[in-house]
Amino acid sequence: MRLQQQYILAGKGIKDLLEIIAERRAKITGFDLRIITSATFAKSWEATKQTLASAKMDGALKALNPGPFTHCHNKGVIVDDTAVVISSTNWSENSVLRAREAGVLVRSKKVTAYYRQVFDLDWKEGSKAADVDTSAALLSGGDML
Repeated sequence: MRLQQQYILAGKGIKDLLEIIAERRAKITGFDLRIITSATFAKSWEATKQTLASAKMDGALKALNPGPFTHCHNKGVIVDDTAVVISSTNWSENSVLRAREAGVLVRSKKVTAYYRQVFDLDWKEGSKAADVDTSAALLSGGDML
């Protein structure tokens, strides 16, 4: 499973999504979970790391390369390389419960392969969570929580 979001913040709705992933991960031998979020804003990056650590998924996290990209608006989930969810939904309580969001599930190996290729490039160029330094000026101010 591949998941790409701006951030993942604990709260109602998000806990449910993470529990569904955890259940799937426990049932499937060799389940490969990879998560990419933005580390541009220190508060949301730290909150994402805490949320995923609580769900025992922090080892699956990488930060989007901030060189070419400041934000991660490519919100989606790639499931089993056969389907992709493309959505405007941030993984936060506010977005899931109180915002008008849109998303589509596409069951197409060809479309999924395109998004998998994009994800794999971002994964290759991303940074492991432990390697991200949030002390830089851009990362310390203007958080979007």
